[in-house]
Amino acid sequence: VSATHTHSAPGVHFYGKKDYSPACAAQLTRRGAQAISLALEQAKNSVAPVRALTAQPAVTGVASLRNRGRAGADFAMPLPFLRLETGSGCLQLLRMACHPTVLDEKNLRYSADLAGALRRRQNAVSLVLNGACGDLSTRFTRSASTPEELDRLAQLAVCAVENAALCQAE
Repeated sequence: VSATHTHSAPGVHFYGKKDYSPACAAQLTRRGAQAISLALEQAKNSVAPVRALTAQPAVTGVASLRNRGRAGADFAMPLPFLRLETGSGCLQLLRMACHPTVLDEKNLRYSADLAGALRRRQNAVSLVLNGACGDLSTRFTRSASTPEELDRLAQLAVCAVENAALCQAE
């Protein structure tokens, strides 16, 4: 079970805001339901034996405790994952427990921010959820609000996941 939110979407999606668009929110809901329905249909048609790996590596340098400032930057963020391997590929579910925000208000592109960068760097089809974040964020671990910084932080997380997966496989 996970909850998620974004800091990288236009304001028309936020109920109660001046520029909220009920039509846009309804379209997103419809498209989300269509995507889930399609994914379920594809899953039913591709039953195969799987090998499941699960681990909860801790990654340092991605997130910190906001109330501790730079002094908390050595925080080891848990990054639990489930990897299902078949003969034809791999499916992975990652749960990132921090506000996945690297890009700031100057970013004018739609972006999945850190979750998207992490997903793109995986060697598996991955779903990245950001769960309960509390006071964890990239505020004191990021050095810039750029796509390059997204890639740097994502690579730290990917290395932690891949190392944990290798240990589980052995």
